[in-house]
Amino acid sequence: MKRIVFCVSSFLLLLLVFLTLLSPKVEEEMKTVVFARTGEAKDGRSFSIQKAALDWKNSKDRLFVLKEGEGWDSGLRISEIPSKYFDEYSAHPGSVTIGSGTSYWYVYSASREPVTGDAAVVAQLERGKDTCLLWCPDPITDLSGMTKAMTVKARTDNAVLFDLSTNTFPYFEHDLWYRFKQSLSEEVRIYSMHDVQQFLQALPWIAGAAAILSCGTILLAAGWSLTGRKRRGRSVWIINLLLIAAMLSVLPRLLGQFDLPASLMPDRHILDFSHYLGEMKRIIGSMDAMGEYCVRDWLSQAAAACAVVAGASLSLTCFIVFLENTLRIRKRRRPKEESDFINE
Repeated sequence: MKRIVFCVSSFLLLLLVFLTLLSPKVEEEMKTVVFARTGEAKDGRSFSIQKAALDWKNSKDRLFVLKEGEGWDSGLRISEIPSKYFDEYSAHPGSVTIGSGTSYWYVYSASREPVTGDAAVVAQLERGKDTCLLWCPDPITDLSGMTKAMTVKARTDNAVLFDLSTNTFPYFEHDLWYRFKQSLSEEVRIYSMHDVQQFLQALPWIAGAAAILSCGTILLAAGWSLTGRKRRGRSVWIINLLLIAAMLSVLPRLLGQFDLPASLMPDRHILDFSHYLGEMKRIIGSMDAMGEYCVRDWLSQAAAACAVVAGASLSLTCFIVFLENTLRIRKRRRPKEESDFINE
């Protein structure tokens, strides 16, 4: 009974340390990435806000601002200005009147629809070329939302692949969604191929983090198999604990090697695998229909890299366990061989 309690407790301790090291990364990845602007009202005058900052996919005429949280909610948080502080929106299109002398850091664009109380991080914008995939549930007949900066590469009835001469990084789908939803549908989706590639390139690093937990569990199991014998296997148990500690010390550095693109993250739960599968299925299906296979190639490369990481780590761990067992068997036989030699 004691041995079972010890085995379960040691695994729970490993899992607790692993999740503790992982949680800051998860918290950082699930923050809403925002592009913010400053507005200030003086003497009751209104300051101009572009309509895109008030129009979201699931809600209209809502102004979100950034404020510093307190206590458990410390850090930058999203808050909403109640509509009673607005001028009549229809009478003042594109502007909102805030109380005299009040200034706000308002959310102009965000990686997902803002929610009051959510943690936020302000993006440091960079610009560069990109390729985007526009997907619509209905047949695409009107591309009036296209600009001179967009060049169509390929298209099907429900999807358009176009080059964008200037895009912002990190990528905010909300900006292009607002442009195209007026001529197509509010259910339209626009994916950045830069973000898709970044997401797939992060998978081998995630596989490495998972391998640390798997290999640690195997080493614990190898130690458990020896704990029932007095003193025997104690050195192996200590060695395995040191190996596990070494692997866990590498985990924070490994997690720092990648960033998941905010545009492809789920709204609430980072382990929402149905969200990732749905997004990849839609993207790959649309790209294959246009005869563009770059995303499928990126996925194949990521899968091959994950297989190498998993195979190498598990093989090395199994080799260590095999070596430990071999040395333990030799130590068992040595006293017997010495006694036989003395009798002769």
